[in-house]
Amino acid sequence: MLYLLDTPHWSSAERRWDLPSTLPGWTVAFLALQGDWIAREHLCTLLWPDAAEGDARHSLRVNLYRVRALLNGWGVAQVLVAERRRVRLDLPSDVADLRRALHSSCSAAQLAGYRRPLLADTSFAGFPAFQEWLELERAALHTRWREAALACLSAAGTSLEQRLELSQTMLTADPLDEQALAPHLQSLVERGRTGDARRLFEQFRARLMQELGAEPEPALRALAASLAASTVSRQAPTRDAFIGRELELDQLGSMVRQAEGSVVTVTGPGGVGKSRVARELSLRLAPSWPDGVVWVALADLSVAADALPRLAEQVGLTLAPQRDVAAQLSSALAARRALIVLDNAEHLSDLPVLLTELVRAAPQATWLVTSRAPLTLVGERTYSLEGLAGPESGEVFDNVDQVRGFDGMRLLESRALALNPEFDLANQWAAGLELLRLLGGWPLAIELAAGALAQHGVGSVLADLRSSIDALVAGEAPKGARHDSMRASLALSWGLLGAREQVALAQLSVFRGGFARSAALDVTQCASVVLARLLDRSLVQVLGKGRFDLHPLVAQFAAEQLAAEPSQRADAERRH
Repeated sequence: MLYLLDTPHWSSAERRWDLPSTLPGWTVAFLALQGDWIAREHLCTLLWPDAAEGDARHSLRVNLYRVRALLNGWGVAQVLVAERRRVRLDLPSDVADLRRALHSSCSAAQLAGYRRPLLADTSFAGFPAFQEWLELERAALHTRWREAALACLSAAGTSLEQRLELSQTMLTADPLDEQALAPHLQSLVERGRTGDARRLFEQFRARLMQELGAEPEPALRALAASLAASTVSRQAPTRDAFIGRELELDQLGSMVRQAEGSVVTVTGPGGVGKSRVARELSLRLAPSWPDGVVWVALADLSVAADALPRLAEQVGLTLAPQRDVAAQLSSALAARRALIVLDNAEHLSDLPVLLTELVRAAPQATWLVTSRAPLTLVGERTYSLEGLAGPESGEVFDNVDQVRGFDGMRLLESRALALNPEFDLANQWAAGLELLRLLGGWPLAIELAAGALAQHGVGSVLADLRSSIDALVAGEAPKGARHDSMRASLALSWGLLGAREQVALAQLSVFRGGFARSAALDVTQCASVVLARLLDRSLVQVLGKGRFDLHPLVAQFAAEQLAAEPSQRADAERRH
């Protein structure tokens, strides 16, 4: 099967071959999509419109020879039929299957085969007519698929789960598709996830304004306004229960399901909950992988190669002595359809090279990585994880039940109650809101604060935190662990920065209430790439409308670093 709605590749029962990003590979895709005889003259005009007729025909013969050699490597050279005046390639593809489904009354399951736009991220450099053909084909297929998907969403026989998955797939393909967002919001409400529906709408509205400078359509705004206040069930708290993140799990799950043979990296600052989300997602998606889920912890390693024996152990491979470990592992992974999770990868600078080889060796596996920054792999897809939902600045509430609608507050109350059954949020919810704003939604900070709340009131913890982040420390964790305190987590992020990045981050702490990019560059005197690296590591947050800010805890930590360098502080404050 030729897959063109995923990372382009040919797959047989035994092996997988990536479609090369060369003219022979592009020709295979073109001929397979046509599914019929194509005149040689048409191919010559498409590929070499300005060449002399004889030169174009010669170039086509050479190209078809290379196409046949490519197909021969796949073991299917016989499917290319080249006659004197015309050419045909009979190769099954996922696009042909989807087109057949679109001609009939297709089901939600068939529509789910549309993983990504046709030949996504492919560019026929140097062949403008070929590129124009691809863009027209891509747009036409997407339009037909979208029409069928919208019809399926409104069909009586489509279940709630199918509507949720299909509308999420549509939003993954086009995050600004308002017609897909409306049924997705309605489905979330039916599932009792009104809070997630409200938050998704606000995210959509902010992105629409940032990218297009427009508000959502009136019908969508009316739907959002009609969302009833969510009701929060107060279950008996447990110390390690997973709370919230349903929207993120939906979005990330959709990405992971579409990423066979490639890498999805969950990025975000230390303490934002990347590992917990990856663990919860892997548990929920485990039935989707015939060979299961493999979890490899990397936090204690100093070189990426040390991860290989761990991975071998997790997949049940007994390594033979005096043989190359990577080669043995590559052979063992070749036919596995598994979800392989690599947790805490940010400090292993040699991991991208090693992981590239492993991905190539395991074409049917999906790799999920957690890291404080993207790995910058070819074909890597990233998901930036932010803090748990909490109150906006200036938002006003009337009672404790309203504030319990936020995932951040639910986590804070649940963990505090698990440690101290006498904890009562109802008598101190206003101070709890202020504490939640200062914690910025980071689950690690919330859990550490909950530990302090088990001993002291919210007001006391809030006052301590305003004076020092050392108020956020775990009483039971071993000293030196990355999550035994907020300071340890932030110090690790700080240590992973270069000297110029550290200086810039420290100087950004002089801002209050956010800043524009130009102001940040003026105050820090750094290059644009330095600011970009801080954004990649989620140490600088995007507010929208051209403005940025530091997370409250990052700002507090950075200000401490700046105070230790009086001359840098004086320069930053003067420029500010």
